Amino acid sequence: DAHGGSYSVQVEGNENSNKRLASQEITLAAGTYEFSFYVKATVGDAAQVRPGYVPVKSGSVGSYSYGDYANINNNGWTQVTHEFTLSEETTVCLVVMNPKKSNYSAGKDVLVDDATLTKK
Repeated sequence: DAHGGSYSVQVEGNENSNKRLASQEITLAAGTYEFSFYVKATVGDAAQVRPGYVPVKSGSVGSYSYGDYANINNNGWTQVTHEFTLSEETTVCLVVMNPKKSNYSAGKDVLVDDATLTKK
């Protein structure tokens, strides 16, 4: 199943730990960016994802910065967007988190496709 092209990537859910799909490291100039992707749950139950990024310096990751939780289902592809601002040039990995099962998330498998990053 894919939103565009022939393939998407599955991020498995887990009841006990968060799972993350990350991009390769990219260096971004200071400014405001919009990270966008399409997501779909793989089963009839609703699922959640959380978009964000993590700074990387000298091969070590810093603190994750996330947007809001997005509720998704398997009735079609849902576009998720996250806007963030960097105050200086920063190397980051873009991240899609599939949160563990809790009061606010189901820990179900999701499909991710057609990610983009745009400077505003």
